[in-house]
Amino acid sequence: MSDLVVIENVNPVVLFAKGGSDSILEQIRKEVKSFVPDLTTEAGRKHIASLAYKISRSKTALDVMGKTLVAGKKEEISQVDAERKRMRDVLDGLKDEVRKPLTDWENEESERLQGCRDTIDGYEILARECEASWQTHPIAVMKDYISNIQSSECDWKEFKAKANNVKTASIIRIEDCIAKRTKYDAEQAELAALRKKQEEQAQRARDAEIAKAASDKAEAEAKKKLDKESEARKKAEDDRKEAIEQANHARNAQEAAELKASIQKEKAKERLAAAKKLATKLERDRAATAKKKSDEETAKRQANINHSQTVHKEAAEALCKFYGMKYDDALPIIQAISMGKIPHVKIEY
Repeated sequence: MSDLVVIENVNPVVLFAKGGSDSILEQIRKEVKSFVPDLTTEAGRKHIASLAYKISRSKTALDVMGKTLVAGKKEEISQVDAERKRMRDVLDGLKDEVRKPLTDWENEESERLQGCRDTIDGYEILARECEASWQTHPIAVMKDYISNIQSSECDWKEFKAKANNVKTASIIRIEDCIAKRTKYDAEQAELAALRKKQEEQAQRARDAEIAKAASDKAEAEAKKKLDKESEARKKAEDDRKEAIEQANHARNAQEAAELKASIQKEKAKERLAAAKKLATKLERDRAATAKKKSDEETAKRQANINHSQTVHKEAAEALCKFYGMKYDDALPIIQAISMGKIPHVKIEY
């Protein structure tokens, strides 16, 4: 039966007289009051909905009966309409009273379902955030995301399988971001160490050039000092010989003249021999100095070439290591940079 009351034997005239529906309303009210709602089972929840529906159907049937009576009795319309409204209000109140436990349960269930959906969406949001910003997101923050996901709880029920799948997948995605960030940080540290090593090598090369220049200057000053000492010894020897000559001249003019002639002759020979000897020595010294300078310049050029080749080789190997290039492709790039063919880029040796 779809209605709470049987209306076949109900007299509409009596029913819609003032207070005439009290007995029927009381009958329905007693049945409602004796009803015990059960929200723990599907059958119980359906029973609540069924009783509320029956109250609504009874309201409709009685209301139709009243409309029919009004159609035949115009003079009783006002009284019938008033009673109809009172019946509707009472029955609507009873319907709402019966259905309230189910309505409350449905509202709570709706909140539970929405909370489960929001939590699952939150897993996805955290994973997407890490994937979009893994190079700037601190590792500690991403680890906190994983802890928050792992510790989150809801009354999952029918969402349990989906929640476990999304939670596991989100944690894996965030862990992948942490691994990429860890690798990225290590590569950046390695590049910084390589740059520091190159700067130290360049500084050692500059220090070596400074030391070489200081050594060359000291050698030149030592040679200049030796030349001055040689000139002083030569002048002293000349002065001694001249003093001897003057002493002999004082002893005897003739003898001195003869001796002078003899000495001058020998002196001329000695001077000629000394001049030849000095010229030979100066030529040997000049040749030795020229050879030494040439050898030093050659050695310096070779050292620069060797150092440049080493720097080029290390730079090319770094390109191969960090960017996967072949050595034969990387080396020409480094050489082009060293020759200034690539604007805004240079190599420090």
